Amino acid sequence: MELRQKTNDELFTLYEGELAFHHRSARGIHEAKRVLGHFRNYLGEYPPTPELGKSFLSTFKDRKATTLPRYAAILKVFFKWYGEELDINIRVPKILPSYVEKTDIEKLLEALKSKKSHRNTIDRDILLVDLAIHTGLRRSELANLRVGDIDTERQVLVVRQGKGSKDRIIPLSKNTCAKLAEYIDDKDKGSSLLALAPASILNGGPENFPSDMKKILQFGLPPKKESSFDVRLELKIKGGRTWSRNRILQR
Repeated sequence: MELRQKTNDELFTLYEGELAFHHRSARGIHEAKRVLGHFRNYLGEYPPTPELGKSFLSTFKDRKATTLPRYAAILKVFFKWYGEELDINIRVPKILPSYVEKTDIEKLLEALKSKKSHRNTIDRDILLVDLAIHTGLRRSELANLRVGDIDTERQVLVVRQGKGSKDRIIPLSKNTCAKLAEYIDDKDKGSSLLALAPASILNGGPENFPSDMKKILQFGLPPKKESSFDVRLELKIKGGRTWSRNRILQR
């Protein structure tokens, strides 16, 4: 049966089976399903057309700068499969990341060192911050690290199945390597390095998120021009409101 003869429910259900060929990660598949679900609801009983695709995308014009290009990419792949072309080019804006002063990082580390509860996780929490800042690993990459991924002799760590399902090797500073060597000394090579889920590092998940990572800074920080490491941590400012930062910069 031709795709155009199918109902929208049949069409989008059929396309779900194609997603694994276009998105390598479970997160990418989940995001595509979510966006396409919104598009399906937007269409109602009307068949998908490039014009309706553009109209759907226009409803997100006031969202975050990276949202529209991401949604457009998902719809482009769908329309190509459907046999149509979504003729739209949206540039991803280059936004300078936020900068965190060295003194503020020191405040965070001091808060972790002096916390009164869950003291048995202090070393783990400090190591998490050190790795995030000095390696630029994404939260999922930090969470997926195994003890055996740390090579203290060569002073590197191996990221397995990172972005794009690719492995890569990250060099370690002498100081970070020494901290890791001490931390993994009596641990099994197959065990999780940090024993944290990706969502707990980003969102401050229920039980296992390092306690005082949620309360660290008392003010926002100005942007700088220097480039830097991608960290993807979400931390809560001491005193109440949530502070979301995608990047931490190092001079």
